[in-house]
Amino acid sequence: MLRIAVHMTSMVTEKLGCGGEPLPAPADGAVPDEGTYVPRARAKGTACDALATTRVPEAGRDGDVRIAIADGGIVGRCTLRATEAYPDARKGTSIVEPTSWLGDWGPLVHEMGSDPDPLPMGRGADRRPALTEHRAWAVARCDGDDVGFAARWGQDYPDRHREPGTTYVPPTEAETYERSVLLRAYVSAFAADQVRRGACTDLKLPEKPAKPERSGSGRG
Repeated sequence: MLRIAVHMTSMVTEKLGCGGEPLPAPADGAVPDEGTYVPRARAKGTACDALATTRVPEAGRDGDVRIAIADGGIVGRCTLRATEAYPDARKGTSIVEPTSWLGDWGPLVHEMGSDPDPLPMGRGADRRPALTEHRAWAVARCDGDDVGFAARWGQDYPDRHREPGTTYVPPTEAETYERSVLLRAYVSAFAADQVRRGACTDLKLPEKPAKPERSGSGRG
């Protein structure tokens, strides 16, 4: 099944004119590589170095990092998972995920499009960095191909599954600002490291978010 999937992917990308070299056929009996899990401290120096060298939320400080990125890959992902000891997060909850996307994608394709504030990946759109409280996007050129770098909060972080009967309280301006600052730090560190590792140029990072003005108002 893996060989069929790779063959079909190469055929479709050629038909759609996506560019890039055909994917090499997996060996007989090969299975998908689900990545390597290491303690956060041991991710330093790897392709997921950004998660070991930047400030992360308390839930992930002593968590694990899933390294699922390889040289020459089309899509790569690093995932910081919550530590078992953290009281407000289930073990294995994804905290933050930097990803890389190689090549030109269709104009209607969005990076993790089912999440809030999906970022367009099509030609032209993916050439502009972007930043929201939910995700950050940086762009570059690697070996003549367009490449995009993203950082987004995990599906369950900040925790969206609240206790039954409780009322949703939106984040304050200060919390929204802090989330954007962290995501920009993740995508900047991740993209810069990937650019250093490959033949990449023209790195464009999202601008720093505007700091909210001080006010006496908090949560309503």
